[in-house]
Amino acid sequence: SELGRRIHKKRSHRQKCVDLHGLMHAILDRRAAGESVVFTNGCFDLLHAGHVRCLEEAAGLGDVLIVAINSDGSVRRLKGAGRPLVEQDRRAAMLAGLECVDYVVVFDEATPHRLLQTLRPDVLVKGGTYGTEEVVGAEIVLGYGGRVHVTSAIDGLSTTELVRTIRDAAPRSDGTAPSMKLLVT
Repeated sequence: SELGRRIHKKRSHRQKCVDLHGLMHAILDRRAAGESVVFTNGCFDLLHAGHVRCLEEAAGLGDVLIVAINSDGSVRRLKGAGRPLVEQDRRAAMLAGLECVDYVVVFDEATPHRLLQTLRPDVLVKGGTYGTEEVVGAEIVLGYGGRVHVTSAIDGLSTTELVRTIRDAAPRSDGTAPSMKLLVT
C-alpha cells in the first residue's frame, strides 16, 4: 500500500482531475486500504497563499485530500457577473498541480451537499473565519459522525480583495497608473 501511495503522489494534474464516478471508485479503493478522506470546496478563482495554506493544513488531517470546485456557472451564480476570472478547467489544473491535493472534482450546484452525501468524507475543511456551525455542509458530515475543521486565515488575503486591488490598479483616466500593492506571504 505504501508503494501505491507513492505512485499515486507522482500522478500528473490531469490524472488528479476526475468526475464524480471516477472519484467514487478511487475513494472506495483508498478506504479499503484504511485511508481517511478529507474534503474541501470553493471557487478557487485566483489561487493565492491563503488557499495553499488551507489546502496544506487540510491534507495533514487525513490521507486523501479531495478539492471540489464550483463550476463556472456556479461561480457566476454565487459571485456575479465577471466571475470566475479563471475558467474551471484551468482552476482544476492549478489545484491538481499542488502536491498536497489528491483529487479535484467540479460541481455545478450552489453547495457541495450532494458530494458530501455521496462521498461521506471523514473530515470537512473550510478555510477562513467561519465558525464550525457556519460551514456549508457541516450538518451532513457531523450527522454521520465526521469532523469539521476550520483552518486559519491570512488576514487581508482573499480572492475578493485581490480582485478589488487589481481593479483599483487599472489605469486612471488621466493615463497614470496607481501603485499596486498586493499582500505576498
